[in-house]
Amino acid sequence: MGTVLERTDVARLSEDEKEAIANRILDDVKAERGWDGRFPAPRVRLAQIARHAREHVFRGAALPRDPSERRS
Repeated sequence: MGTVLERTDVARLSEDEKEAIANRILDDVKAERGWDGRFPAPRVRLAQIARHAREHVFRGAALPRDPSERRS
């Protein structure tokens, strides 16, 4: 990370300004990690959707894809 900081003017900032930047970065990282826990992994979610669809078919609650095959 030293090279990234060297390409910026961060080294010239006061300690208070550096602290503010570091806190902002940490807040952003924490917020991004929070999103990871809010949504199931894609495979898990797809398995949930498939199970839900199979339950609908089993209960007879699913309609045929072709509208002409649907009961009135």
